[in-house]
Amino acid sequence: MDLLLSISYFSERLVFEGSNNLTVLVFLQGWAIAHKSLVLTDGAGIGFQMLGLKSEYFPAISHEIFQITGKYFNIYDGGFLAAKVVSELGLIGVFISITYAIFAIRLMLSTFIISKNVCVCKPRRDIEAKLILLNSLLFGFLVEYFFRGYGYFSPTLLLFFSVLFARRELRKKLYK
Repeated sequence: MDLLLSISYFSERLVFEGSNNLTVLVFLQGWAIAHKSLVLTDGAGIGFQMLGLKSEYFPAISHEIFQITGKYFNIYDGGFLAAKVVSELGLIGVFISITYAIFAIRLMLSTFIISKNVCVCKPRRDIEAKLILLNSLLFGFLVEYFFRGYGYFSPTLLLFFSVLFARRELRKKLYK
């Protein structure tokens, strides 16, 4: 972490208070949009693909971004997928986000266990190596989901579901 903070590119983006940094403001805007839409709709959400269409759901930070840049950034996608899912689907989106977070933690633990107990027999070792790779790809989706993404229909989401299916098939081979 000290190495990241010593590089000015990263350290400037990690300042959250009183920042004019667009990256930080868009990230905070995503959480603010999700919170505001949950509160204003009593947890029901604003509806699928409705994010950014009604200005009453714009938080104050959106107007701050407008003052800095002259236009609204990431209003339609929330800045990351979790903001969009929670804003549009309400409490169901919160459930989906929590479920994915738990899934990502279980993936890390599973990958750690597999890597510590790699089998010496070649066929099983190859399947375990593929599982580690697939788990890493699924875990990598965490960045798009919670930090920076651009909506439901991204190539990364397609990759996520493809890898999820491939992982299920490999696990069947491994545990039969």
